[in-house]
Amino acid sequence: MCRSVWVMRGSEHQANLDLLHPYARNLVEIIRVTGLRAEDALHLREDCLEWDAAGDPRLRWYNHKMKREGSSLPINTAVVDAVERQRKAVERVPDRFGQRYLFRTDWGLYKFNNFCRQLTNLAKRIPILGPDGAVYRFIPHAFRHYSEFRTITR
Repeated sequence: MCRSVWVMRGSEHQANLDLLHPYARNLVEIIRVTGLRAEDALHLREDCLEWDAAGDPRLRWYNHKMKREGSSLPINTAVVDAVERQRKAVERVPDRFGQRYLFRTDWGLYKFNNFCRQLTNLAKRIPILGPDGAVYRFIPHAFRHYSEFRTITR
């Protein structure tokens, strides 16, 4: 079985996601469905949601690796809900960059390292163990592979 798929089984349960800091929880929900790189997801803007002609939600994002706008991605209601929750979480947070980043904090952008630490702490708390029996150390890139795997197997 694909390792990231095995790992995701433990983290997909909503009760487990609710143990995460709200920013981390919202990031997991977005990355898990879209397959975005964490760096790209951390730089989403508040106005990242749009709807196509059929009324289906899509996510606008910036591809930092390619330094250009990415193609809008089809998303589900879980991602829309995560974006809406995150908008609410930052509505009183100062916009230090003038970009209306969705994952901004009082001190700047939510840090990638904080996200990784939240995931590892969740793995310790539940616990989520790797094949070797040790606590699994999450890396956000695993969600990207999980998203690709789900797309291929549909």
